[in-house]
Amino acid sequence: MLRLHVTLLIAILALVLQPAAALNFDSAEVHYCNGSVEVKVSYTLDPLTAIKVFLFGASSIEDDVKALFAADNYTVEKIDFSHADFLFPVHVEDGCARFEGVELTEPLNVTLCIGSSVELGITDRIPPLYFCLE
Repeated sequence: MLRLHVTLLIAILALVLQPAAALNFDSAEVHYCNGSVEVKVSYTLDPLTAIKVFLFGASSIEDDVKALFAADNYTVEKIDFSHADFLFPVHVEDGCARFEGVELTEPLNVTLCIGSSVELGITDRIPPLYFCLE
């Protein structure tokens, strides 16, 4: 019985005291959605981090996911087990929208899904966009 308690204690400490969330960014999709540019970031978690997120929620990886962007002019829509959604501001004028773009702190595969789908490949920047809404 004591051995079981020690094993459980070690497992709980390993989950709680894990130094950094081990996540690997996979890709980002960029969409225009309700007056904002929505960036959907997909990632995978290592097994220990996945268990931690499952048990305690995504707050343990939130800072690591948000650190992908070298900007702070966004709204976090959702962060969960496999992806996160961010909304960036768009300036609308005369029926056309302008997005300033955003630098990424690490390169990943970016796909623009505005009008048609264009894969940019591995890049460390989501480029500025200018598009008409109608």
